Amino acid sequence: GKSPLLQLFKTHTAKNLVVLAPTGVAAVNVAGQTIHSFFKFGIDIRPEKVPRCSNPLQAEIIRQLDTILIDEVSMVRADLLDCVDRSLRLTCKSSLPFAGKQMVFFGDLFQLPPVIPPEEQLYFDHHYENGYFFSAKALRGGNLKLIELQEIHRQKEPDFISLLNHIRMNSLSKPDLCRLNGRYRPDFQAGPRDLHVTLTTRNQQARQFNHQQLQVLPETEIPFPCRVEGDFYQNSFPADEILRLKPGARVMFLNNDRENRWINGTLGQISGLEPERDRIRVTIPRQREEVMVSPHHWDLINYCYDIERHRIGTEVPGSFTQFPLRLAWAVTIHKSQGKTFDQVIIDIGRGTFSPGQLYVARSRCTTLGGIILKEKIRKRDIFLDPRILDFLNSFQSVSRRS
Repeated sequence: GKSPLLQLFKTHTAKNLVVLAPTGVAAVNVAGQTIHSFFKFGIDIRPEKVPRCSNPLQAEIIRQLDTILIDEVSMVRADLLDCVDRSLRLTCKSSLPFAGKQMVFFGDLFQLPPVIPPEEQLYFDHHYENGYFFSAKALRGGNLKLIELQEIHRQKEPDFISLLNHIRMNSLSKPDLCRLNGRYRPDFQAGPRDLHVTLTTRNQQARQFNHQQLQVLPETEIPFPCRVEGDFYQNSFPADEILRLKPGARVMFLNNDRENRWINGTLGQISGLEPERDRIRVTIPRQREEVMVSPHHWDLINYCYDIERHRIGTEVPGSFTQFPLRLAWAVTIHKSQGKTFDQVIIDIGRGTFSPGQLYVARSRCTTLGGIILKEKIRKRDIFLDPRILDFLNSFQSVSRRS
């Protein structure tokens, strides 16, 4: 999969490398830094506003770089990538795209797209073909190479894999749609021991459902506040600032356990809360075992330059400590990206509103039989931005000619 490959590259490369991501949570998850933080960009940065780096140590890091790896590139906006290009050129005094640095982009364009607020759409209409990273001016005429991971690890059923590919490519037939809607169960109610996760399109919907389910449980609610040290921005918190739990609560793990007892996305049920001992007991039904969970420590990473070793290193300006758990009766489709579930209830409400949304929701589940639909899927709920296909098709045709 993508994440193990990224970690393998980080571990084994001899290059001076930085790993960046478009959001704080994504950066923390790959032990990297946000694009804005690394390049010292403001929130309202535009390519024409990018200054030459004035910090000598930061400038030296940029000059010594061999490779910049950007994760979750599907969410990176074209103007932000052009800001990266301009910053590199100015600092390195180079006319080459990205100052000749190797750029490595990780992501899946068929998943959720970059967010462009309505008030910024006019800017994009005048400066770019679209908001995706691949319309950045810095990439025009660039020597990009596409590497597509072919092996699917989440699903094993050939028919389900074929169905997902049809959704992914927006080539769903009427028989396909009938198969999808064969999982329509509007009156389905998960039992107390079931591990169905409801996937919703909106944050408010997921929060409300989790709150309602927590209140149904008879025990007293216990809050677990996080611990923050140094500088760790709130929008980068990888878990709840205050985690509110009761025995019996449905939870999802947010990290990979060093002892391989759980992975990011594993579901469990709270079997005991021991705040005085700073631990939580969680039963993992899939593995039929109870595990003891302690607070997890996430570091915020800043890249620095080791003058003596002439290498790029890291420093930790802040850390966040919290139990790696989140209430999981319901999760937004956006937050489910990258997770794997055995049983899901997909509730799209009045319909999907973003390209790839339904594909992400359906592809979180390991089997077709593990999916329950609260609403029937309509053809208009499955849509793909045609500009993605245009980009990939032209990309592949160039690759074939070369």
